[in-house]
Amino acid sequence: MPSFSLNSDLNLRLQIECTPQHVGLASRTKISKRAQVQPTTGPKWAFGKVLREARRASGISQEQLATAADLDRSFISLVERGIQSPNTVVLLKIAEVLKVSAAEMIAKTETAMRMAQRKTPTG
Repeated sequence: MPSFSLNSDLNLRLQIECTPQHVGLASRTKISKRAQVQPTTGPKWAFGKVLREARRASGISQEQLATAADLDRSFISLVERGIQSPNTVVLLKIAEVLKVSAAEMIAKTETAMRMAQRKTPTG
């Protein structure tokens, strides 16, 4: 059985392939002896932020959202952390459960991305 460590193939590949333009795109968060790469900019990150805000505003848990939308709770978690993104059908299910329009969620995602770009130094 292979052992997993911080020197896994993914982590080694990330260290080798990470170039200066990629430096600000992800951060490592250590969780119980494993490193996870989570985006800090981009559309997945922005949509995850919008989803988390909408879910919290609705006063429901990830578990409740997942159950109502017929999804797995871990998928909702991955989307909120910007690691996964939903397809159109799933986006529509999530929006319906949260009682917001999918268009509103996308518009808020675009706004979050623009705001993040303004905060990121260029050059």
